[in-house]
Amino acid sequence: MSALLDNFWVFLVIKLLAVVVFVIVFALVVIYAELKVMAHMQARIGPYFAGGRFGWAQPLADALKFLQKEDLVPAE
Repeated sequence: MSALLDNFWVFLVIKLLAVVVFVIVFALVVIYAELKVMAHMQARIGPYFAGGRFGWAQPLADALKFLQKEDLVPAE
């Protein structure tokens, strides 16, 4: 196993994967926290109860809504 980790490219891929996973998880945590804070400030109950007690499904619903939006460009 140590011979595999001595390879520069394998070690580079492992480090890059670790960084990408960290960035994605950090972004999800920040998005979730921002939704909770804004929901509290605006007295909205959706982010508190969507998908269960802690509102874990609200970021998924927001992402699905964002992906379904169309980009309409006028002809002229």
